[in-house]
Amino acid sequence: MTVKIYTLHNHPKFIRWQKLLFQKFVTEEYEYYVVNTADSDSMKESIRQECESNDVSCIDLPFLNNQGTPSARNRIPLQWTWDNHIAKENSTCVIMDSDMFLLKPFNFSEYLGTYDIAGIIHKRAHIWYPWNGLSIFAGELPEKDTLNFREGKIESVRVDVSGHLHVYLQKHPEIKVKPIYDGGFICSKNENIHLLPEEIKDKYEDSFLSQIFEQAFFHLRAGSNWNNSDNYEKKITFMNDMVDIALSEGITFPSPNGYRFIDADDIRDLDAPVRWTEYTRYVDEEWTDAQKPSFSIKSILKKLIKK
Repeated sequence: MTVKIYTLHNHPKFIRWQKLLFQKFVTEEYEYYVVNTADSDSMKESIRQECESNDVSCIDLPFLNNQGTPSARNRIPLQWTWDNHIAKENSTCVIMDSDMFLLKPFNFSEYLGTYDIAGIIHKRAHIWYPWNGLSIFAGELPEKDTLNFREGKIESVRVDVSGHLHVYLQKHPEIKVKPIYDGGFICSKNENIHLLPEEIKDKYEDSFLSQIFEQAFFHLRAGSNWNNSDNYEKKITFMNDMVDIALSEGITFPSPNGYRFIDADDIRDLDAPVRWTEYTRYVDEEWTDAQKPSFSIKSILKKLIKK
């Protein structure tokens, strides 16, 4: 059965790279769909044109993706894609971020095997769930149309996009979930630089904080530059070089044996303001239950002090 790969793009930059890498490395029949999550009409058209020039199927949202917080703008198109496309499929479906790149031969169906879901497992306190940046779903799942990718709170624990999959998985303990191997954020502090391919290691910088999954996928992280990185152009040049090498010569990921992984929370800015939209969802052509972004008292005080 043909695997369906859905990638969500709010800009056209990585569509061609993903297509070329899928063509070279996906070792089964597949269909590749770009979900157009643009926040403006001009960007929406740019993504359409890039898909057309690369012969890629484009799925347009029936709205501009400019509502809510950054997390909401990640989750809303994802939920819409699930409800209107993936939930109706009987074949294996893959969800990937636009800045996720497959760099060696891979068979999604064989990898999933007898499992129902495969994903990078995020855990906050006792709450765990597969992250949407790279996840694989079997065609047959119980109550498939009830999967909810909402962020927010579960039992007083803050969760990011996909967090409410925890509720679904608790309701269906028969579902088998396969953890996708995560080498952590690649940086000297994590003592895992050795996970980088030798062919590209000398061009990598700690500040990229990229990730390697299952020794096959490279997550550029913040590929849309949502965090306004000072070294964004360096990251793009690095990724361009890596894609070129993968397509022409091939690259080899070293063995992950012996790596030391520091939890992601240890390298995040713990004082960054927290913003959440718990229930924003596009249903029946209407926005429902929108909640305004909230900021921590600590972050507000810091801003007042700076003024």
